[in-house]
Amino acid sequence: MKSKDRIITISLVVNFAGFYGILGWWFRAFHAGHSQRTGAFLFPGRHHCFGKYLIYALMQIPAGYLVDRYGTKRIFVSGALGTTALLCAFGFIATYWQALVIQISMGVFNGLLFMPGMIFLVDWFSPERRATALGYR
Repeated sequence: MKSKDRIITISLVVNFAGFYGILGWWFRAFHAGHSQRTGAFLFPGRHHCFGKYLIYALMQIPAGYLVDRYGTKRIFVSGALGTTALLCAFGFIATYWQALVIQISMGVFNGLLFMPGMIFLVDWFSPERRATALGYR
């Protein structure tokens, strides 16, 4: 990987991960208001719905196909932007069903983040250090 590509890739991952972390903190800080508005106690905020992870798991093969077709950076950015937009939209829900639809949609975009993220990790480390970096040893 070229030096310029490495800098762009690392900055993309760090910026989106940091922004996503800040939004997640914001959501947890204001979770009580969501529970009162929707009438659900501790719904997807802490106990993520099953649908999100089911869709996330089912998106792994289509995400791999999209990465092969369109490239890792494009798919990573679309996944990060979609996840961020849906996390922001989650702050404006009024019913449990809206929360469910947003969580399932987040599963799609989270699925688009995993495959490019693994490819980025593989590219960052030499073959000798790759197993250690990915936690295989």
